[in-house]
This record gives sequence, C-alpha cells and structure tokens, in this order.
Amino acid sequence: AARIAPREVVLRLSLSDLFEGGDFRVAVPRVVACDACDGRGGDFTACGACGGRGSTFEDRRYGSQIMRTQRACGACGGSGRVSASTCDTCRGRGTREERDHSVSVSVKPGAAGGESFFFRKAGDDVFYGSGEHAGRRDVTVIIEEAPRADLQRLGNDLLVAKRVSLLDALTGFAVDAPTVAKHDPRGRTFRITAAAEDLPVAPDDVWVVKGEGMRDARDPSKRGDLFVRFIVDFPKALPEGDWKARRRALAGLIG
Repeated sequence: AARIAPREVVLRLSLSDLFEGGDFRVAVPRVVACDACDGRGGDFTACGACGGRGSTFEDRRYGSQIMRTQRACGACGGSGRVSASTCDTCRGRGTREERDHSVSVSVKPGAAGGESFFFRKAGDDVFYGSGEHAGRRDVTVIIEEAPRADLQRLGNDLLVAKRVSLLDALTGFAVDAPTVAKHDPRGRTFRITAAAEDLPVAPDDVWVVKGEGMRDARDPSKRGDLFVRFIVDFPKALPEGDWKARRRALAGLIG
C-alpha cells in the first residue's frame, strides 16, 4: 500500500496556556468516504466499450505493417467501469464533509512550542486516481508558542525588560513585572522594589527573581526563574547652567 503523508495542524497556545497545561480541542475538518456507498459514489458495471480493461486499441496499417496504439477508454475515462446508479446520500461524490471534526490534545504544564502529538487516522480519506479508497490520513498536531510582547521564554526561565530613568536607577524605584499564571492571586503583575542596598542599577543589569518562571514539564511543582533586564534612560539634554558646578555636585555622589 502507498504511504500516505500525515496532515500537520498547528495548535497555537499562549505562555499562560503552556504554563497551566490542560486539554485543548483542535479543529480538524475532513472529507471522508460516504458510509452509504463505501466511497464508491454508487454502483458500477464493467464498461462495455473496453470490456472493463480501461483502455482500447486502435490498429493502423502502414504499407505491409500494422501498428497498434493503446489509449485510455473514452467511455469510462480509463477506469474500466461506468455508473449504473448514483448514491442518493453523497450524490455520486463518494465522500462527505465532517466540518466539526476535532481532536483533543492533552498538554502537560510547562510544555514548550514544537512539541507534537500524533493521531492515527484522524484526517481525510485518500483515494487513488481510479477512485479506489487508499486509506485515511494520520494527523500530527504541533504546538506553536504565541509570542508575548512583555515576556520572552528561555527554557523554563522568562525574561522581561523594564525601563527606569537615570534618577530612579540612582535613588530607587518600584516596577511591575508580569505574571504568567492565569489565576495568580497577585493579578497580572507583581511589584519589584529596589532597596538602598540594590542601588545603583546600571544599564543592562539583570536581576533574578527566583520561582517566577515557567513550570518544569518534568516536575510541574518546580518553576524556573524570571530575569529582569533593566534599561536605564539617560536624559537627552541637560538644563543650561554652570556645568562645572554640576560636576562638583555630582562628584561626591557618583565619583
């Protein structure tokens, strides 16, 4: 039997979906053989023009020689059979549509994009050119991670970038970091505060917040970390004044 290539279907999930895991329905509309006629489209009988062979022969004489040419039968289109009656259910098509057909995918908490799930014979019915049923196509569902503007995934860890002013980087600040769990009691964000011992914060400094990353698919009770990268906004211009006096005032603070 000929090998039938599987159909690939993408299941696009958010970071929160992947964090939580669960069962997700994936629409796989398909075309399958009509049950009433087993995909034949009706009843058929052998073609009288070709005797069921699907081809006809034509002899031509060239002098003392005869050349025989074989062609597909024009009466049956080369199938060797003609319709005797048409199936009332599928009206001769031999197939029916299952527009609402779907499969259920069980995703583990902490799953990653690129993971695939195999469903045997969940796709379309495939037919040979003669109309004979070749088999039913398998389906492979592939997880695709939907990008999120405020978070980037790095394995089980998450990365977020936060902007702070130069004044805040020197004197202290509080920023809101995004949460990933759907039902986090803190809501969609939680507060990160820079205490005196954390200052100053330099451009591209990275803080690690333990246990605020993705769940580990091998052990969902464990979580990765959240990496917070700080972008320090420097002023684009300074007010007019005595820059030497400004330098002396700042020298004692930041050396």
